Amino acid sequence: MCLLETNRLILRTLGPKDIQSVTAWLSDYDVTRMTSRVPHPYVEDYAEAFVAAGEHHLFVITRKADGVFIGLTGLHAGDDYEFGYWLGKPFWGFGYATEAAYRLVT
Repeated sequence: MCLLETNRLILRTLGPKDIQSVTAWLSDYDVTRMTSRVPHPYVEDYAEAFVAAGEHHLFVITRKADGVFIGLTGLHAGDDYEFGYWLGKPFWGFGYATEAAYRLVT
């Protein structure tokens, strides 16, 4: 398991235990509308397939203080790497995405 840390966050490998959290956060249209590839409505079957695909450069973002799953970030390999992220709506506006992105690419 790969683990990256910042002052406030832990970025760790996505696994089967994350299916419910992924489904819950991506069921919120305000979250999915900010992405380019996530369908809405989002159902658990989509999360199961997503986790099973085993993307190697994908990380769950959790808060260090309480271990709460707040979103995902990662790099997608294609002709070039593509960076992406999403956060559950309650976690918007706290700088978590910036902090996670900086750690991922440095």
